[in-house]
Amino acid sequence: MGHATVVVEAIVMISAVIAASVFASALVTKVGELRQAVAAAIRSQVERVEIDAVATYATYDPDQGCFLVYIKNVGRYSVPYAYLPKADVYFGSTGSAQLYSYDSDGNPAPGEWSFTEALGNGNDRWEPGETIVLRVYNSTAVDPPYYVKFVLPSGSSVEAVFSEVPR
Repeated sequence: MGHATVVVEAIVMISAVIAASVFASALVTKVGELRQAVAAAIRSQVERVEIDAVATYATYDPDQGCFLVYIKNVGRYSVPYAYLPKADVYFGSTGSAQLYSYDSDGNPAPGEWSFTEALGNGNDRWEPGETIVLRVYNSTAVDPPYYVKFVLPSGSSVEAVFSEVPR
């Protein structure tokens, strides 16, 4: 009976060690996943804070039939141009702006917007210090003061109100 008790205790001890190892392994895996999720969330928030822009100038171009809004990247991060079509552009008279869609086919129509690089290095990124030109093709009559809001997918935004449209 003494040997049977020792064998049973050994089996129970081995089972407890195996169970503790499985539990520790699962816990370490989940802690690693949690650490990665928190790091990604922090990185996203830092990027959102570090991406900043200002509207520097706006005008109407009768030759192109659109409003031109110049926006300068004054943040610390560059933004890939592939990211910009996912932005939201609101435009219209103050108090009645509408959401415009990105001109994805290259044929601008009323209610759409597009962008070009004003004076950059042509590397497909909106670098700090560079300016892009939004071309906003209004879909309805717009009376001054004009309102524009540009919201990047990260949540960073710039908005401006302008009343005179110098040419």
